[in-house]
Amino acid sequence: MPGNLLHIRGLKTNFYTYQGVVRALDGIDLDMAKGEILGLVGETGCGKSVTALSILRLIPSPPGKVEAGEALFDIPEAEFARLEGLRTEVRALAKGVLGAASPFFAGALNLPAVQRVEEQIARAPSTSSGQRQQALVKLSELQVMLVQYDLLSKNEAQLRAIRGNNISMIFQEPMQALNPVFTIGDQIAESILLHRPKTVSRKVVLRMRREALRKRIIASLLDAFRGRPDLPAGVALDDPTRADLRAVWDLLGRDPSKNPALLAGLRELMALEDTLGEEATKRSVYSRWLPKVFQARVYADLWERGGWKASDVLKELESVPPLDWSDVRARDELTVSLTPRKGTAENLAKGLSEAMRNPRSSPSWQALGRVLEPPRVENGSVLLRVNPPHSVPRQNAALRVLDWVPVFRRALHHPMRRQALDEAAEMLRLLSIPDPERVIRGYPHELSGGMQQRALIAIALSCDPLLLIADEPTTALDVTIQAQILALLKELKRKGRPSLLIITHDLGVIADMCDRVCVMYGGVVVEDAPVREVFKHPLHPYTQGLIKAIPSHAERRDRLEVIRGTVPNLIYPPGGCRFHPRCPAAMPHCGWDAQDLEAAVRRYLEEIGIGPDSDVTYESPNPTGLAVSFGEGPEGERAIAHLRARLDAEREASPLLRAVTGIKEDGRQLNFTLMKSRRPRHLAVEPGHLVSCYLYEPAPGGGPDG
Repeated sequence: MPGNLLHIRGLKTNFYTYQGVVRALDGIDLDMAKGEILGLVGETGCGKSVTALSILRLIPSPPGKVEAGEALFDIPEAEFARLEGLRTEVRALAKGVLGAASPFFAGALNLPAVQRVEEQIARAPSTSSGQRQQALVKLSELQVMLVQYDLLSKNEAQLRAIRGNNISMIFQEPMQALNPVFTIGDQIAESILLHRPKTVSRKVVLRMRREALRKRIIASLLDAFRGRPDLPAGVALDDPTRADLRAVWDLLGRDPSKNPALLAGLRELMALEDTLGEEATKRSVYSRWLPKVFQARVYADLWERGGWKASDVLKELESVPPLDWSDVRARDELTVSLTPRKGTAENLAKGLSEAMRNPRSSPSWQALGRVLEPPRVENGSVLLRVNPPHSVPRQNAALRVLDWVPVFRRALHHPMRRQALDEAAEMLRLLSIPDPERVIRGYPHELSGGMQQRALIAIALSCDPLLLIADEPTTALDVTIQAQILALLKELKRKGRPSLLIITHDLGVIADMCDRVCVMYGGVVVEDAPVREVFKHPLHPYTQGLIKAIPSHAERRDRLEVIRGTVPNLIYPPGGCRFHPRCPAAMPHCGWDAQDLEAAVRRYLEEIGIGPDSDVTYESPNPTGLAVSFGEGPEGERAIAHLRARLDAEREASPLLRAVTGIKEDGRQLNFTLMKSRRPRHLAVEPGHLVSCYLYEPAPGGGPDG
């Protein structure tokens, strides 16, 4: 599974209603690569939106329930290989303990199945305690991996950390998804504050540092250039821009020995300006009601308590001037390795220690000094390891106490809210919304439909997710706005934004946007291929019908082709291939059952006036058997003769009647037997082109199921 972001196998979702069980998804298999735009297309009721909601476990329960399957998300290739290897080992070990006839090995080893196997092994008598213990150890390892990567195995708290953060969703109706009583800015900021508190607190600390440093540098520059005629024209020292700071830097850099402290502060200020951008300089991030020194300490502590990994250390090292290292990489989840460019690793370790202990260093160095263990040298490299207490998020004592007082709570959280609102404005600016500072103060009803949809996209993108699910994002919009939203999504993708899963009815959207498409029908994926292949060589009759129904300028037709019939009621889904009742290429072994035959028999009998109120009875002991009983006398004989004649006349033209393998007459009763059927297999007819259709596999005939 190289480079896959999402790996779904055997996904089944049911809805339990008073009318019966709706089998909305029946064994979905789906892969999505990193950076890919994947489309899900099909008629209403085919399971597209249910697939997305099942992945995020947002199915309303009751009545819905995800019954089976797995959805592995963002699992590295090496970890996926390890997971499959563990499954193979578990099967072998468990069979040795439970015996080969155990029922647990028929399906996939997802988390519920693993837990059941573990219970059986713990209770089963075994001649080898060592084999039992080894099986239990492997089962425990497998459970840990499934909980880590399988979305369907996670608890609600773990899922809340993923929804809106790693996986976001754009819903179909903006006014139903947006809260009418909160401003647009508050709704975008809520997602940022919920999922990225450490990132926000880091930016607050940097903004506080920048604000204090900027005041000090401006005062020093005004003093240093007082009376000097060599200040470049147009440079405003009382409120310098980044260009002004660069010009002053170049001027002072001609003689660095005169003002080394000013140059060091100026270099740090320019680095902070580049990191934060000019928007962050327009207003103070501090709360007006608390001392600035206290706020700076609280947010520095919040930043350090946010839970650090090697990736966070790498980010901070990228934001500071390098201390003569050439190669920086993560050795494991908590350790970073640095290779010296010249000199020895011992000298590099000493320089790192001094930078992290210096109270006048930048906030990044100071945070690293408190979060990391002392640098150590190993095999010519310097290792920086996160101190274990700092590897998990912890609460700030001051915030925990002061949060109970509303006034203090508002004052303490004011800097984070201001930073989050600034990021919300930046996100709206990225989505080409004019005057975003005004829009974040507005309410949803004050925006047009297109602007509301852009606001929804801003909420979804605010935490930079790995996967963005767009559930018919343009259905409720007019054609002009549709084109703008689609162009916006394509532009975001070109800028390296997340992988996209687009759910739509519109094959035009699929052709314009997607790299690959999955065609869904009746809760199953019937075709999965690159977009170009699907439009050039559609294989499944349902896909062919969808494409033929598209109006074409190249071909003049009096009427558009349509797919006859409707999507089946999934309380009573058709057997075999779910499309076969509507399929123009249906064959006898496609899955005809007793219900289909009963409908045909009723239709034939109505031709001679025998309707629903007659004494003809129908009984179906199983899906492949139908018993039709007729009344006594000439009426019953006439009905049997007419029915036999019609069956013989229509047999060659009707795949349903050719599916009848036997008719046995027992007095006034006709007993019909039909071919047994199974679901068509998901076959790779061409490389990368999968289809589920009997047209591309040998006919099963009347053989046994499966």
